[in-house]
Amino acid sequence: MRGTRERRTSLRIVQGVVVLAILALVSAVNGDDEDKKISDEAPAKKASSVERIPDPSYEPKRGDHAMVYGYYEETDRLYRVYGAKYNFVYRDYWKALEIKDSVGVDELRMGKNMEWIPQKTGVLVLEIEEHEAEDPRPDAAVVRIMDGPLKDQKLWVARFNVARLIENPNYVPPKPEREAKPAKTDKKAKEAAQQLNAAESYRQGKKYDSAKVWYERVIRDFADYPEAETARERLKTLPKK
Repeated sequence: MRGTRERRTSLRIVQGVVVLAILALVSAVNGDDEDKKISDEAPAKKASSVERIPDPSYEPKRGDHAMVYGYYEETDRLYRVYGAKYNFVYRDYWKALEIKDSVGVDELRMGKNMEWIPQKTGVLVLEIEEHEAEDPRPDAAVVRIMDGPLKDQKLWVARFNVARLIENPNYVPPKPEREAKPAKTDKKAKEAAQQLNAAESYRQGKKYDSAKVWYERVIRDFADYPEAETARERLKTLPKK
């Protein structure tokens, strides 16, 4: 008896992994997934663009307050979660997913007996329905929606889509975009150009001491302007005494 129970548990775990993979694949083919692609890959561990992930130690139980969340860890991808209004619709939906019937999946999703549930929607767990390992359906959570546009609706969702979130240890924040430096069109930019022109005039007139004074002034007073770099280069060309 104990061996049978252990085999059923193992099969159920394998089944959960398989249906997650199927769900992610079908969602990607139909364009229904909300992409969260891997942002980077470090030598030691895979980086993630998803900031919070389901707590792997949490198992929904009757009476729990939790949230709906669709995350497939293997591809670091969020996917849309759909809830069924009836048990038989839940069964048909997962059967269609199992046989990769994308047309049937779409028909059910667009029909009146299923709802798309936004990520992080709060729910109250009313009941947990466990299914045999041979059943195409993963264990279901019967939930009442507690907020959002579907508030107070009763829906059947996969048990693994009812979650409590924790910080993702592999999360890598996006790098802030570098702001482009504004064009130098102010009064000071005009002064920098004028003083550089004065230095150039002295250099061309072979008044090198005066040219040196003006080049150094440009470098000192307009250090973050392009004229300063030009002045540095010109200084190098002045004859040595």
